[in-house]
Amino acid sequence: MGPDGVPTPSIPGDLTSGFVLAPVQNGTNSSDQYFARMALRWQPSDKFDLQLDYLHQHTAMADSQWGSAWSGGPFDSSYGALPHATVNTRPGCDHCTTDWVKEPFSDSIDLVDLVATLDVGLATISSATSYYNDNTVTVYDETGLWYGNPAANDPNSSAFLPYYPYLNYPRLTSPLRSEAGNRSFIEEVRLVSKPGTAIDYVVGLYYQRQPASVNSNQPLPGSVAYSNYIGMPNPTTHGDNIYSYNRNTVFTDKAVFGELTYHLTDNWQVTGGTRFFQQPYSSRIESYFYQCGAVCSSDQTNPLGAMTASSAVKFSNHIWKLNSSYDFTPTFKLYTTFSEGFRHGGVSGLPANGPYASPEDLQTFKPDLAKNYEVGVKGSLFDHRVSYFADVYLMNIQNFQFNSVNLSGGIPGAFNGSSARSQGLELESQIALTHQLTGSIGYAFTRSYVTETFNILDYVPFALVPSQGGTGQLAPLFGGPIPEGRELPGVSRHIVNASADYTIPANSMGTLTLHADANYRSSQASNINPGYYYYYVIPSAFLANARVSLETNTNLTYSLFVRNITNNPDFTGGVNDQEFNNPYRLRNVGRPRTVGLGFRYSFGGK
Repeated sequence: MGPDGVPTPSIPGDLTSGFVLAPVQNGTNSSDQYFARMALRWQPSDKFDLQLDYLHQHTAMADSQWGSAWSGGPFDSSYGALPHATVNTRPGCDHCTTDWVKEPFSDSIDLVDLVATLDVGLATISSATSYYNDNTVTVYDETGLWYGNPAANDPNSSAFLPYYPYLNYPRLTSPLRSEAGNRSFIEEVRLVSKPGTAIDYVVGLYYQRQPASVNSNQPLPGSVAYSNYIGMPNPTTHGDNIYSYNRNTVFTDKAVFGELTYHLTDNWQVTGGTRFFQQPYSSRIESYFYQCGAVCSSDQTNPLGAMTASSAVKFSNHIWKLNSSYDFTPTFKLYTTFSEGFRHGGVSGLPANGPYASPEDLQTFKPDLAKNYEVGVKGSLFDHRVSYFADVYLMNIQNFQFNSVNLSGGIPGAFNGSSARSQGLELESQIALTHQLTGSIGYAFTRSYVTETFNILDYVPFALVPSQGGTGQLAPLFGGPIPEGRELPGVSRHIVNASADYTIPANSMGTLTLHADANYRSSQASNINPGYYYYYVIPSAFLANARVSLETNTNLTYSLFVRNITNNPDFTGGVNDQEFNNPYRLRNVGRPRTVGLGFRYSFGGK
């Protein structure tokens, strides 16, 4: 790839030839992070307290961390149209990537908090004011979105889709640079009763205003020169830039809430609470398909391929909570809880007109409401040497939200399902076997699934463009209904974790601690539709870590650690087409086996 980001042709001077692969690069996903924190507290009396906190954090990452399921071999980047386009590519592996564009990322955040507390006798008034400003710059390698079916001339290799107007450009790489800003002002005022009476209460007001923006630009480096070379120049005035996307949103949350606790006896309490809220949300989106031009525009005439979408919605609702607990003994508590949760809806950002449009009912997505029922126990045994916690729960979710892409253009958006349920149990225990040896073990079982069959209908490509044969044709977004009983993605049925610590006095040197922990999770679905080309089964994972620490008598602690002892790839998801073998069949992967040394110094003495 040249200094201007244009891929180098494998045959010098022949712009219809394929890629030249760069040498393998190691350790590209290095990262740096630093932060600074300041706190200032003023307490002029025992009834008034004022604290100001400020945090700045910056993170920079040189490249994303991917694994690749590509087996290597011929890659026909022209869909069989150009004789010199095929490239013999290297295979991927669990901890290496086969994408061709680096994906650097940087994030800077500033956070300010001001908390004031005033004791007025019967109650305490508190005010929490905060403001944050978070800015990120990310480069995404969008090349994988251009893959289609196996190549026409070789069913065992893969190729790009022959999109107009890119005319089988054989060295297509597609970096997308996105700058995102997200800032928010939050104010909460609470009145909290003094403890020690039969009735405790909390009442408060909440306000949040959160404007956000995303500005993205995407080139196909070298595409204009290629079009000129084959004698089919594109009239675009934006060079190799093919796409830009600008989104501005404003979310506001206004709420009043309260909670009341009645102590029926010293051992039995009942708590009820509610929250009433109003949440306006507005969005405006502008996107441009420069090289595609009028064909890709909303009105079929704009030469820049412009599409716009704007909408505003307002949600008002209330949620409830009811909890009761009883202390049968000082070391055994039984509790039960009913609670509701609400996640706001919004504007999906899908175009309403043009070749890649979606119907009006998909322009926004609804809030989802969860109702949770839970019963549990907690306590300790054998003079607190064993502590434990156990619960069972059932959560029903209406209009559950999930992310996908629309049918007509593969444009990302948020959608609603019908109803879903998550149910399970959790067990956890900490055990002091001796004064030196302690351990913990936990287990969680979860089943999350659709409880009502639903079907989402979307426009097919160019359904609203009569000149391209469009008659408003609708088709199922996922090829058919999502049936009752379908597992929700990203949820493992079984999770087990355990840890142990053993301390050894090291005479005058200090204390030696041996630590080990392990975690297992079962497999999970990556998408709600097994027939979707993004779908694959995320395999189970077992991770184990160990650490030896020496805490000296001079405020220094030395440690030697090994993380991910078994070098498990720890897959958590995937991107791009997972259905067939291709170089952009990428997987989200965890950190490989890591061995390191740590040093810590405690100021102020023991």
